[in-house]
Amino acid sequence: MAPAVLVPIDEGSDGEGGSATDVAAPSPAPMDIDGDDDGRDRGGEGDGAAASVPAADGSSAALSLTLGLHVHGDGGGADRLSDLHEDILAKILGHLRDIRNVATTAVLSRRWLDLWTLVDIIVLQYDEPPDSRIVQEVLAARARNGSTATDIRLLEVTSLNSATPDATASWLRVAAPRLTGELFFRNRSSVPSEILNEEMDVVEQLVEELGDLVVDESGAFELPCFMRVTKITLSLWFLGLSLPPSGVFAKLRELHLVHVQFNGELTMEDAMLPSLEWLEIRHSSGLASLTLRLAPLTLMTLYNVRRLRRLNAVLPGLEVLSVTECFLEDLEGVSIVAEELEDLRWLDMYQPGLVYFKRMPRLQMLLPPAVYPYGLQNVFFNRSCQMLLNLCPSIDGLLLFVEIELEQGDKHGVRPLMEGITQLPHIKILCLNLLTRGHAYGASVLHILTMCTGIAVLGLRIEEDFQVENACPVNCLCDRPRNWRDKDISMRSLTEIVILNFRGKQHELDLVRVLVQVAPALDLVRMTCHRSLAAFGVELLRAYVRSFASFRTSVEVSQSN
Repeated sequence: MAPAVLVPIDEGSDGEGGSATDVAAPSPAPMDIDGDDDGRDRGGEGDGAAASVPAADGSSAALSLTLGLHVHGDGGGADRLSDLHEDILAKILGHLRDIRNVATTAVLSRRWLDLWTLVDIIVLQYDEPPDSRIVQEVLAARARNGSTATDIRLLEVTSLNSATPDATASWLRVAAPRLTGELFFRNRSSVPSEILNEEMDVVEQLVEELGDLVVDESGAFELPCFMRVTKITLSLWFLGLSLPPSGVFAKLRELHLVHVQFNGELTMEDAMLPSLEWLEIRHSSGLASLTLRLAPLTLMTLYNVRRLRRLNAVLPGLEVLSVTECFLEDLEGVSIVAEELEDLRWLDMYQPGLVYFKRMPRLQMLLPPAVYPYGLQNVFFNRSCQMLLNLCPSIDGLLLFVEIELEQGDKHGVRPLMEGITQLPHIKILCLNLLTRGHAYGASVLHILTMCTGIAVLGLRIEEDFQVENACPVNCLCDRPRNWRDKDISMRSLTEIVILNFRGKQHELDLVRVLVQVAPALDLVRMTCHRSLAAFGVELLRAYVRSFASFRTSVEVSQSN
């Protein structure tokens, strides 16, 4: 059996479909190719004229001067670098990425004056909204070449302040017919995300008080139709967005939308997006109803799409679906038809009368809503999780978030452990992400294992972000029932245990001892210790586990970086 892999759910990231490129530093000094320290390359009398190059300050005037550089000299000598074919030179210059740096290489030789227009990667940032003319000028200068070499493989634009809808739409329209690869636009990247999230909270509060979801149309723009683009990533920071009423994104395979303000309803169908394979919408608002009819779609992520009420999706090719914190309020109805689905991650509200999944015969991995071992107030969430578990009587793997959340002195904590969770599917692999907040978790883990004693692989990941120092007073409820260390269970099929972020506390050591002793067929114990554990502690831990493990059990203990 292949080893279990604990996959952390990256809930805090922006999810922009891949990292963008950091814009390079200001332009480099001119190059002295022949090494004679005269600031010129061979045969030139001023090709190293650095004074002709404007500063890369982001203004359109500076770019215009750069595009209009006049290179002196007769070019009578041997310039071996410029003897390379233009296509090769363009590929070399493309590695500079920042288009300003690429353009300033014109000082090296007369022949290089327009060479930058052949580079198929444009990375550009501007900080003077609403003026985005610098982007349009770059695109227009390349278009003047008039050949197919002007096609752009990557266009990455960053606005350091709040871009306006009109300015954004203007350069997008210019780019649409010229772009063949990837479009990446990030708006207002200089503002910390926590501030923007606070602003979004204020907007949502106003919407709730007014009772209507109203979007200011002056703050929105229409995305032009990109016929040849394969990937689009837009991180808009509250700019409104709509799709064109007609047209075809014929080759678009990936669409990533982050911090977008929608206007009520959004429909995506094969007629407009015939090749779309991956759809991602994160940290967005204003989307009340989402309708999808996309046959080629294989991967979809909806994360924190605030106040989404309705989802109607027919996705016959979908393999992975992840939905998180979209339907916690105002849920009206969800219908998902995805018979090829293999991996379902539903960290959201589930109610059988309102959320409908058509039969999923190929489902292999399930991540349901989090479970709570303690507290009467959490029974409702446990029951929501249990109802989703009931849809999947037999699957390969189950990933559970276990949140240990309690208040000392709360008598609700003495209720049955993990009330509302009564049965788990028949599974081979169980992975538990433990959000402990510094509490003991042995009793919770063993309680879950009593409902799936036939598993072959057990993974435990202690989430570091939820550690709280001195969380447990004496007689804390998290260590109940007291006899959990003497739990009488048999895990005869368990062959592998993987533990991440182990801290070596006494209750953790007790749990490891119990797990190893109740699994007679255990082949491997692999533990990665938290960086706070000293090196000698790692060696002691290995010896500790080895002392009660079977001779056939391999024990691997390491420390995370």
